[in-house]
Amino acid sequence: VNIFFISGMCYLVLALYKKLNVKPGGYIISAIVVGIVTPFTRLLVSDNQALNWILDMTFGGKGETSFCFFPYLQVSYVFSGYVFARVIRQIPEEEKGDFYKKSGIICGVIAAVWFISCIVLHPNVDDFFNYMLDQYRTPGLLKVIGSLCTILLVFAISFRVMPRIEKWKFGYNKLCFYSKQISKMYA
Repeated sequence: VNIFFISGMCYLVLALYKKLNVKPGGYIISAIVVGIVTPFTRLLVSDNQALNWILDMTFGGKGETSFCFFPYLQVSYVFSGYVFARVIRQIPEEEKGDFYKKSGIICGVIAAVWFISCIVLHPNVDDFFNYMLDQYRTPGLLKVIGSLCTILLVFAISFRVMPRIEKWKFGYNKLCFYSKQISKMYA
């Protein structure tokens, strides 16, 4: 699936939610519902080949389909990301360090528990790989929570590390250069 297809569909849903004046709680509820329903959507198959293609693009039924529209609504990219953006905008700039420190610790523990439980439940390398691959294609609610917490942990670490990197001018300038180049590719 083309990344532009999924991003366009996600923007469409965000625009629809905005038009309907959905509150942040509605986004959270939607993320939870999508997370619970997603593992079952890959069972949607018909006798019509054209309809199956649409179902695969939307729900991710086939193994070679990734970044399908429906499962990725719930991941931090859309519903959870919108709520996070609303929360972070309300925090004053001088308090963001404390926010990231507290949320980073909590999210780090949750992410570690999620990852360790994945290893314990799938101790064989092949089982673990297949589970993670399956969760990559159609992430369930636990994967979404683990991923979101991992992302917030990375934000917290980055928030602490960036002032040190800024002092190292050469590395910081290169990081900014590459960031701008990558942004141009996705713009």
